[in-house]
Amino acid sequence: MSLPRLASDQISQLDCAQLGRKLKEAFLKEPTGAAGVFSGKQVRRAEVEALIGSQSIKDLTVLGIFETCPGDGLTSRFAVRHVLRKVLVTDHPKSRFRDEALIVDPLWEGPALARMMPNRRRRLSLDLGTGCGILALVLAQWSDHVIASDINPRALAMGDLNARLNSVDNISFVHSDLFEALEGQRFDQIVFNAPVGTEFRPRHMLEAGEFILETFFKAMPHHLADNGVVQLNLCFRDWPNDSFVGRMRSWMGPTKPAFGSVLLRLWKRSSGLKFLFEKALEAISAGPGALSCEAVSRGIITLMRSPVPTHTEIDVNYHQWPPQPSIGHVGEAIVAAIETGHDHSLRNLLRSLEKTSST
Repeated sequence: MSLPRLASDQISQLDCAQLGRKLKEAFLKEPTGAAGVFSGKQVRRAEVEALIGSQSIKDLTVLGIFETCPGDGLTSRFAVRHVLRKVLVTDHPKSRFRDEALIVDPLWEGPALARMMPNRRRRLSLDLGTGCGILALVLAQWSDHVIASDINPRALAMGDLNARLNSVDNISFVHSDLFEALEGQRFDQIVFNAPVGTEFRPRHMLEAGEFILETFFKAMPHHLADNGVVQLNLCFRDWPNDSFVGRMRSWMGPTKPAFGSVLLRLWKRSSGLKFLFEKALEAISAGPGALSCEAVSRGIITLMRSPVPTHTEIDVNYHQWPPQPSIGHVGEAIVAAIETGHDHSLRNLLRSLEKTSST
């Protein structure tokens, strides 16, 4: 059985926008009920109709999201989520197709990256590897235009549908392998929810290995406007006498002015049975060199050209932050730290968020 496909061309823009409003209303009024309807489990049609109405059921069936089940039931072939005031269609997080090549990231890290973005007015922004389009939708709030690119045609179809559901019309969805189809274009803001996990070698589109980061950083300086900002969610490794930050700077090459950067590290594994076990497994498939890995980390890194090209690393559990601050607050503090070379205000803000999340 193959991954489910959308039929988004079967519904008009107006009907799609009306459906999006109806779904948002359902998530706001009955979040638990709405989450249950789109969990992938079979639900009685009468329950769904009471929540979103018969016309929404019809539209979702036409789109290929709902599937009729025996006994007058319905099941959702896609996950539908309400995140950052957006309604989003994507793949189920526990999909039986998880290892399929064209699966779309089910919002594992995108919302966290969205909350880190500075929200200054932009002429042209880029969401590279857009997935279901969540970052493009957020960028569209302060950008004149957004290009959302992906090599995965299913992702582009989902992103386009999500833009229509949220009545957003300033996004262009482009099929591209990283910057390949974007030659000559420069962007004021670039975000990249990099499809890199703890793998040593590429596995599929959501676990592409470090090679994709090397390709990105080699091309990125040529596509970033002079005062632009770049942000990535990524996983990376440190080796003996070979840190990730050092490799990143070598990939970018000599730039004038140089790049300053801030890494907010979510976690780091450098010891313990789990870390040793992962290295041993990778050594079996990737070779004995995997055993020399000193640490693996996940986090969000922000880069800008800066007269003070410092690099700052801060350990912070941003997955536990409260709903506030709103989008832009942390991002502006990160940008200020890079621009000035002083991170005191940023560290104070992050400490306050950590303290709030622990109470």
